[in-house]
Amino acid sequence: MKAYSIFKRLFDITLSLILLPFVLIIAIIGGVVLAFELKEFPIFIQKRSVNTQGKEFNLIKLKTLKTNSVANSVKLEDWHVLANNYNEEITPFAGWLRLTGLDEITQIFNILSGSMSFVGPRPLMKKDLNYIREFFPQLNEIKESINSKPGISGLWQVFCNREFGVENLIYLDSLYNLHKSFLLDIKILIYTLAVVLTATNSDALKNTQLSESTKIVKLSHKGKLNSYLIGKLVPLPEHLRKYL
Repeated sequence: MKAYSIFKRLFDITLSLILLPFVLIIAIIGGVVLAFELKEFPIFIQKRSVNTQGKEFNLIKLKTLKTNSVANSVKLEDWHVLANNYNEEITPFAGWLRLTGLDEITQIFNILSGSMSFVGPRPLMKKDLNYIREFFPQLNEIKESINSKPGISGLWQVFCNREFGVENLIYLDSLYNLHKSFLLDIKILIYTLAVVLTATNSDALKNTQLSESTKIVKLSHKGKLNSYLIGKLVPLPEHLRKYL
């Protein structure tokens, strides 16, 4: 695992440096357009971490909503929020950035600084981590066991099913943590590219279903997930299901 960590870090740095010129162009053009659309500074910094045990870092992101936007109040427990409530607040260009995931592109600077990786679990704000700890104590135990570096992309970022909210997030992040490998990282990056090119990124403000699931599904000692998750919480392509 140490060799994997070293190789992954070298890969992150190399790919970041290769992509950096393109990232700067997109970030500058995108920033100018967003500045005109939002009439605000187009970049914001937010403290995030994978869990309460993880080191907090400053995540850098393109701003796609105004600071006083109602949609900015959407919390982790409200991922089922109806799109029609907030669509009018999202400008066309900002909406396109969210659907391609390119609003995350500035996080390449987090990768270069060593606080993030291209692939890893989703980092969350402290208020969302506290929400999980308070209302999902069993799930929080799984969340706290994750020791992977947070990623711009990951199993949840690509294959999430927001209908199942917090459960889906934690199980996919935990699944990655259990089976992380360079091959899995490459597969996730390939799927990430497909999401960017087809503008099919999952958006918290565009999900329209509320999960009725209240099941707490536990990981076994071998890291296997039960059949409920296979069909519902982990909508993975067949060739990735071998990790279950």
